[in-house]
Amino acid sequence: MDISGLINERLIDINMQATSQKEAIEKLALLLEKEEKIESRDEFVKGVLEREKEATTGFGKGIAIPHCKLDSVKTASIAIGKLIEAVDWNSLDGEPVKLIIMLAVPDKEANTTHLQILSNLASKLMEEDFVKDLLNANNSKKIISLLNFENE
Repeated sequence: MDISGLINERLIDINMQATSQKEAIEKLALLLEKEEKIESRDEFVKGVLEREKEATTGFGKGIAIPHCKLDSVKTASIAIGKLIEAVDWNSLDGEPVKLIIMLAVPDKEANTTHLQILSNLASKLMEEDFVKDLLNANNSKKIISLLNFENE
């Protein structure tokens, strides 16, 4: 999956401090706003939290993939937070989350970019070694490198 156009090091917080799911989402939305990937941080946060009410994005294994499709998203992007202390996310496996991979996608790309990223990511997250490497990555370059995997 070529994510080079979706992420940069400024969209990754390798030492994120957050005490709740909402706070973590707000901090990642701020990164997206600073990089001018979204028009309204408040609208984006609201959209992500509404999506969380439908079903948890706590994938399991310490990873969450919150996502939102909105017209106010300027450019499809990925923001990542590696939490210093894990937070509760109502994950499928009941485990707290240590790594957040947040997707922001323009509504017009909902059935293409959005689904492709989610599908590729979900299948890759089934691999134990990939998950371990992602959770152990200690810098932004390593995370980007891991996520730039080839479709298999």
